[in-house]
Amino acid sequence: MIKRLWSDRSLFLKLIAILVLVTFAVNLSVVLFFHRFSIGPRKAFGRYVQGCTHYILNDLGNPPSLERAKELGEQLGLAFRVESPDRSFATEEGLANSEAVEFHSRPEPPLPPPPGWTPSGPGEEPPVPVREIRFGHAEGRPYMMMEEGTTRLLVSPQFPVVENGSAEWTRLFALLVMISSALVLAWAVLRKIFAPLAGLDAGVRQVAEGNLEVKLPEGGNDELGHLSRAFNQMTLRVRQNLHSKEQLLYNVSHELRSPLSRMKLSLEFLPDSKPKTALAEEVREMEGMIDELLESARLESTYGVLSLASLEMGSLLRGLCERGPGVCTLVAEQSAKFMGDAHRLERLFGNLLQNAFKHSPAGVAVEVRVETTPGWVQVKVSDQGPGIPPADLPFLFEPFYRVDKSRSLKTGGYGLGLSLARQIALAHGGSIEVSSPPGQGATFVVKLPTSGPPSP
Repeated sequence: MIKRLWSDRSLFLKLIAILVLVTFAVNLSVVLFFHRFSIGPRKAFGRYVQGCTHYILNDLGNPPSLERAKELGEQLGLAFRVESPDRSFATEEGLANSEAVEFHSRPEPPLPPPPGWTPSGPGEEPPVPVREIRFGHAEGRPYMMMEEGTTRLLVSPQFPVVENGSAEWTRLFALLVMISSALVLAWAVLRKIFAPLAGLDAGVRQVAEGNLEVKLPEGGNDELGHLSRAFNQMTLRVRQNLHSKEQLLYNVSHELRSPLSRMKLSLEFLPDSKPKTALAEEVREMEGMIDELLESARLESTYGVLSLASLEMGSLLRGLCERGPGVCTLVAEQSAKFMGDAHRLERLFGNLLQNAFKHSPAGVAVEVRVETTPGWVQVKVSDQGPGIPPADLPFLFEPFYRVDKSRSLKTGGYGLGLSLARQIALAHGGSIEVSSPPGQGATFVVKLPTSGPPSP
């Protein structure tokens, strides 16, 4: 029940709750630490007692009085032990004597005279009865010992004081452990809350690479859970739309073949004339467009299986260059062998060469260069035409996109050739790119794996 209530809460409320809890834990740790251990250092305590020494000794009387010592101990929170040849006593049972105390400090210098004191006669000394002060401890309890002549006065606090430096470091380490534990716990909870973001990032990257089958795990009802569900719905809708578009394109293209076949048959019975020739040319162009549409639809569907065979890129391109309507210069390496579908690759490079011949000046050769790298074969098709405007380069491989907005058949086809070339390259596990420096023509680069397309 608690887990469900937590998972259904807003992400921002979760963050606020965690920050409040962490702040409370840190503050509570600090307060508890200083409440338990924040007592002034031993030396400061000693200096405080040292400053009050001459008042204490004066109040104890001469000889020292046990009753007055107990009264002063209750007022100041101190315990006294007086040791002298005449009289010795302690205001608290169990108070160690001077022989049992382990002293670890050097004698403190005598206190300066009280402010405003001036000697009343020659040779008079200031009223400071203490000549030596030493600090030590016994059984974990701090002591300060003052001597004057044969009398020793031991003073020990009745409140807890840090015994030694190691204990202080131990408690400081405990404080750091408590604060660090609280922060680590907060980090672990935040990491668990934001874990769906890593999956969402990976899913978005896969979609950007063209994988629309990715599906994210759907969490609770917070913002990240809603985002994961929206992402899955988006990819599902995109897949459905693409499938519907491909199916429609395939069906329409297929159905258009029947009326085109009847039109071609009817043209055969007409007498030869200019209208018949023009109409036959239109029918052939429409048939070519439908053929490209069908081929594009096949490559997008599960029926577009490639017929792979061992090919030699130089031989494949040499035949296309020889059948081309213009001048072609082929530079190919002898060992440019790879696995591919010859029919579809002829269409790919045929479309590229057709565009290059169309946009190159008369008599200027189109350059085709084949290069090999480990695992890849690369083909560059370069023309010497006017080039492609930079604004059109990002959309050049889109279906039906034409640089010439008039869509005249004299300056280009239907805008399907480059789109189909890209699909064929991708079907082989490769890529196609274009570069066109201003006024220097265009260069299309096709990169194909020598081992053929990866297994689905």
